[in-house]
Amino acid sequence: MLEKYHKELYSCVRCGICRDWGGWKEATLICPWINVSSGFEANYARGRLRLAQAFLERSLPVTESFLEKTYLCSLCGSCDSHCPVELPTVNIFESFRKDLVDAGYQLERHKALAARWRDTGNPYGKERTFIPPETKADILYFVGCTSAISANEIGIATLNILKRAGIRVATLGNKEPCCGSVFIRTGQAKLARQVAEKTVEALESARPKMVVTACAGCYRTIKEDYRQLGLEYDFEVRHSTQFLLDLIKQGKLKMKKLDQRMTYHDPCHLGRHMKVYEEPRELLNSIPGIRFVEMLPNRENAMCCGAGGGAKVAFPEQVLNIAINRLEQAKETGAQSLVSACPFCYMTLKDATHKANSAIRIYDLSQIIEKASS
Repeated sequence: MLEKYHKELYSCVRCGICRDWGGWKEATLICPWINVSSGFEANYARGRLRLAQAFLERSLPVTESFLEKTYLCSLCGSCDSHCPVELPTVNIFESFRKDLVDAGYQLERHKALAARWRDTGNPYGKERTFIPPETKADILYFVGCTSAISANEIGIATLNILKRAGIRVATLGNKEPCCGSVFIRTGQAKLARQVAEKTVEALESARPKMVVTACAGCYRTIKEDYRQLGLEYDFEVRHSTQFLLDLIKQGKLKMKKLDQRMTYHDPCHLGRHMKVYEEPRELLNSIPGIRFVEMLPNRENAMCCGAGGGAKVAFPEQVLNIAINRLEQAKETGAQSLVSACPFCYMTLKDATHKANSAIRIYDLSQIIEKASS
C-alpha cells in the first residue's frame, strides 16, 4: 500500500513545518510529540517520511528502534493539515504501518491488542460494564468499547439525553462488536477488515435508518474507513453532537442554566479528520449561563491529546505528557472545565489531570448536555 504513495513520499520539500512553524523564539508547535521525545528528525513527519522511503528502498534494517520511531505518532493529522505541499501524511503513515505488519514487523504492545480482541471481543481485554439491553428502533446508538468499558458515564449520559428528547433508540446490547479503529491505525489491516465486516453485519441486522455514536473514533471509522475498505451499508452515520444539536433546534431538548466557564478540546477524529467543528461549540453556546471561551490552538490547528493511533498503549508516559501540555493550554483560558466529544480524549485528559494535579474538570459534552437538560 505504501507504494501507492510513492510520488507523495518523494514530494516532501523538507521545510520542517510539520515540526513547528514561525520564528525560533515564538514557534508554534505542529507535532505534539516534539516536546515529549528527543525532538530529533525521526520523531516527526519529515523524518518519518524518510523512514518510509528507506523501507521502500530497503536501505535501512527494520530494527526495534525503527519500529518505535514509526509508531511514535498518534496520527492526529496536524502535520497533514499544515503541509504546504498537501502531503496526505496520515494516509501515508497508516499505509506504512500496514506494510510493516504484512512484512512481519510489529510492536508487541500492538500484537497484544489483537490477542485481547480474540479473547474478549475488544482491544481492552476487559468485560463490558455498560451494556444497555438490545432493542429495535430506526435510530441505533452505537456505544463503542471505551464507553462500554472505561467511560460508562458517557454511554449513560447519551442514552439519558435521547430518552428525555423522546427518541426511541435501539442498541445492539451484548451483540455490539468493536468498530476496529485501533487495528486500522496500527496497521493490522487484515484483522481490521474482519472486525469491520462483523460490525457492519451486526448493524445491518438491526435495520436502523441511522446510527448515532458519541465516540469520535467509532464515528470516523464507521463513516469513513469502512467505505475506504469497500464496505457498503444502508444507514446514515452521525456523531452525537450533530444529532443532539438537531434535537435542540427542533425544540425536543430544553436547556436550563449552567453557571460555568468552559473551553472545548477538538478531538482529532472528529475535527481534523471529519471536519466537525461547529456543532460541539453550538451545543455549548445553546446552554444559558455557559461562558464559552476558545482555547488556543483550536479547530484544525488544535493540539492532539496524544492518545490516538495506538500510541496510548505503546507509549503511555509520553501520551500523558502530551495531554498535560494540552491541559496547560486549557488553563490559559481561565476555564473551570475542559470539554471534549470523544471518550478516548476524555479518559486521557482526565488521567493527565491526576498526574499534573490539575484543578480543571474534564467532561464529555454528553455529560454537560445531560446536566443542562435534566
